Amino acid sequence: MSATGTVPAPFIEAWIAEFVKSVEMFTGAVVAIEPGTPDADAAAPAEGVLWHEQAFERQDTGRLWIGVPTPDAVRLLGDAPADAASGAALFRELAAQSLKAAAELLNTSSHPGLKGLDTVSTEPPPPSSAAIALRITGKGEAIPVWLHCDNTFADLLQSPDRPAAPTTAASLPAQPATAAPDSLHGIDLPVVVVLGRATLRIAEVLKLTVGSIVELDTRVGDAVDVCIQGVVVARGEVVSIRGNYGVRIVEVLRRNRLQVQAASRPPRAPQPAVAAGLH
Repeated sequence: MSATGTVPAPFIEAWIAEFVKSVEMFTGAVVAIEPGTPDADAAAPAEGVLWHEQAFERQDTGRLWIGVPTPDAVRLLGDAPADAASGAALFRELAAQSLKAAAELLNTSSHPGLKGLDTVSTEPPPPSSAAIALRITGKGEAIPVWLHCDNTFADLLQSPDRPAAPTTAASLPAQPATAAPDSLHGIDLPVVVVLGRATLRIAEVLKLTVGSIVELDTRVGDAVDVCIQGVVVARGEVVSIRGNYGVRIVEVLRRNRLQVQAASRPPRAPQPAVAAGLH
């Protein structure tokens, strides 16, 4: 398969970081990605490659492909998949997750507006697509991986648009840091009560059945976290209120931080209240 050009470097750098994190999350293994063979023969073979095609949009919609030899894709995932078919599906899920995360990373930094869309297909890329060959190391023999993109995708990353410089505190009128505007007081915020957390491998999740017990990182009697928009704002004790779960607040945290965050957000239309839930 011949190829011309290359995949934009900013996306490769962002994707490598996200792919390595995704592999560790899916399998617990720590891998690295290194440059592959720079020869013209470094293009992917015509057969035996597991392909994942992803669409991206910014000013236009472009496509990018990731390919790995099928046996190596399964080997990369270790014990996580039950068989080759589930291994292929799991690799494509891992690829999609890392590609979308890379787009979001660039969206919030150098390329605002870049967004990863849904998977397009599992077909190989056209011979005319730009390509680069890399190697995944850390799982025994190095695993070749190929990235291809069409011209439209390359164009999406040719002109980075820097976000406008953030407004400095000196340019804002003086106001109390802990006071949220009255216009925000009527906005509903989802409250999440975190009973505890646990980390499971994919293989362990697939083995969960009725009656399985998942051990959390909190002990009986420990205070639970009360979170709003991902920020822990209080801790409390789980209680029963007329047959429903409730939380008795025993400690309030980060109140100033929450109010500053609320003050910095534009007003939104009120949404239906979301009841607190136990995770």
